Amino acid sequence: MAPERLSTEHRAARLARLIAYVALGALAFAVTSADAARAEAAFHGALLGLVAATAVDWLRARR
Repeated sequence: MAPERLSTEHRAARLARLIAYVALGALAFAVTSADAARAEAAFHGALLGLVAATAVDWLRARR
């Protein structure tokens, strides 16, 4: 029996969750990092990731 394919909406939701988890990991690294330059870069990466996850989720909801 062949596995069922995920719907586009389900894949978008998974992508949004994945981006959010990676961004939260980067944010946790930024909070715990002793190196200020790396922490700042991780913080900005986390913010961009959260914006991307929100955009994917918003686009999914519009469909």
